[in-house]
Amino acid sequence: MLGLKGRQEQLNCKIQDFKDRGAYYEYTESSSKTRTGETEKVKSRRKYSKKFFKGNGDERDSYLKLQTYLSHRPENTDTFYLQSIGNPKTSTWYKTLALKRNGLGNIMKRMIQNKRNFITSSG
Repeated sequence: MLGLKGRQEQLNCKIQDFKDRGAYYEYTESSSKTRTGETEKVKSRRKYSKKFFKGNGDERDSYLKLQTYLSHRPENTDTFYLQSIGNPKTSTWYKTLALKRNGLGNIMKRMIQNKRNFITSSG
C-alpha cells in the first residue's frame, strides 16, 4: 500500500503519519535512521510524499479503504498495523497489539501469491 521496502519500514508506520487533506490522505514518513528530516541530502529524503486520492467508491478505492481502516481502530494506540479481532462485536475491529513482523510478512506473501494466481487465471 505504501510502497515501502521491507517489513521493518512498514512496521515503523505510525497513525500520526497519515493526514486527511480532504481530497486525499497524505502519508509523511516518520524519522528513521537514514531519514531524519534534518539534512538536505537528496538520498535522505523521499522525492514525493505518498497520497491516497478519493476514488469512485469501488472496491479498489484506496482512500475509502484507508478511511474505513482508520474508523475501526482503537483510539489509544499509535501503531499503524494492528492485529485483527476474529469476530468483532463492536465497531472496533482491531486489537491494541501491533501486528508482528512475521504476521506482516505472511500477509505480503499471500498478497503476492493472490496477484500471481489472478494474473495466470485472467491471462
